[in-house]
Amino acid sequence: MNGLVEKQRLAEIRNLKVRWLMLCGFAILCYFGKVGSNEWALLAGMGFLGVVSEVSVRDLRRYEAIGSKLASAVRGLDCLFWVAIAVSPSFRGDRLWLATVPLLIIEANTRRSALRLVILATIVVATAGVLETLHAMSLKEVAVMSGAVAITGVVAYLVVGMSTREDELQQHDRRFGAMIASTSALAGSRDLHSMLNQILRLAVEEVGGDSGYVMLADEDHPELLRTEVAFGTDGKFEMPENLGIGDGLSGYVVKTSQPIALRNQDRRGIECDGIQLGVRSAISVPLCSRVLIGTDESGHEQTLGALTVIGDPTGPTFGPDEMELLCSMGSLMAVAVSNARMEGRQRTTFLRTLESLATALEARDEYTRGHSQRVCEVSLMIAEHLGFGPDAMEELRVGTVLHDIGKIGVPDQVLNKPGRLTDEEFAIMKTHPVIGYDICKPLMLADGVLMIIRNHHEKLDGSGYPDHLKGGELPLSLRIVCVADAFDAMSSRRPYRGVMPIEDVLAELSKCAGIQFDPVVVESLRELLASERMQECYRRYWRPGLPEAA
Repeated sequence: MNGLVEKQRLAEIRNLKVRWLMLCGFAILCYFGKVGSNEWALLAGMGFLGVVSEVSVRDLRRYEAIGSKLASAVRGLDCLFWVAIAVSPSFRGDRLWLATVPLLIIEANTRRSALRLVILATIVVATAGVLETLHAMSLKEVAVMSGAVAITGVVAYLVVGMSTREDELQQHDRRFGAMIASTSALAGSRDLHSMLNQILRLAVEEVGGDSGYVMLADEDHPELLRTEVAFGTDGKFEMPENLGIGDGLSGYVVKTSQPIALRNQDRRGIECDGIQLGVRSAISVPLCSRVLIGTDESGHEQTLGALTVIGDPTGPTFGPDEMELLCSMGSLMAVAVSNARMEGRQRTTFLRTLESLATALEARDEYTRGHSQRVCEVSLMIAEHLGFGPDAMEELRVGTVLHDIGKIGVPDQVLNKPGRLTDEEFAIMKTHPVIGYDICKPLMLADGVLMIIRNHHEKLDGSGYPDHLKGGELPLSLRIVCVADAFDAMSSRRPYRGVMPIEDVLAELSKCAGIQFDPVVVESLRELLASERMQECYRRYWRPGLPEAA
């Protein structure tokens, strides 16, 4: 809507240029016509109105507040001005009333109001009739003037209809394009946050809003709404962070599953979701999705959240067209949220299944029972010590729990052999990282998780397997897992040996630091040995006080 207002303002600026040319032409006629002071006074008055109009249309906010109405009033006065001048004794016969023709056309192209145009043309014709009486114009002159103005009015009326229809088609094209772009965002991205942000931006810009936000029901706390994404045209706006179901505009929309529009015609502003906003209009629509349960094909509607758009403080209020567009975009958002949550639940189920499978796999051998959980715990302690963020920690957790899942493809006689493996048996054992990677890759896990599963036996010098990565090719998370995996293997029992003394474990890690292991990770592990978490993790294997002494 602001785009249309800006288009109208630019048209007003062009109209004023035409007006100044017409006034300059009249000033030349006045100068050579040696007219009286009345015409000069009228010209000065119309020039003053032109200056006021110029000032009122230069700024968009000023134009929206008063300039639009002022410019329209000035055009009406211009029509009457030229009719009055036309019957002036100094200019009779010069047909200056013809200047009303372009003014009526300009009015039709600028205001797009047929009723306003008809009223203006009627006033001009009536004024011509009154002036005919006052100045004794001939009936023929009045008829020609009135007929020309009336025909111009009819033509301008048709122009209004065609221009309005053109604007409607352009608006429909823009909104159809916005819906296509929203659908493309839905189909082209797997990131829910960026997808919602892109659709929200399109929604705010298309309806001419100032800002907007999307609130979603918290899966862990269904009675609470949290803001997922927000957007403002100027980057400065307020938004709620949390909101109870039933509270505020968005909360009420989620509770009732009905779209709501707020309008305040006195421009004092409205309160929206607990925030006092200096705006005239706001719209909130529910994000509704159909949920299927069991074999019930009809399912039931579930409200997942709300899309709220705040109007421009000086802009026009939202109407039914904006409501309809936002409802359509809200439906696309609901599909995106529903799909993302369903995919998340499925992925969680798969991960838990795999984690249970990994645990069951380790339970086949009492010597490796709990290995993956201990590697996970040690890796998380090191990562926390090194300042990893929540997302990186979660990748590390999943990767370490599943890092040995590929051993499901290793024969029992190799996996549970009580003594050391032969070269042939070790070659079979070395296939488990790739087997685990192939099992987990279809689940579309994060690249960092898959890398941990596939490459947790790599070494800094490139002598590891299966891809012989070295140096900078090993990310820090993978280096942590390599150290934690080796540390747990040496710190717990194996069929062919007992628990290695902690001094020997640390000596082996230090000897291989910079060759097989990352020295920073090894030092971090050394600093964590005396922690309570580490003690609890290896209480079954370590003698009390031994790691502290080390």
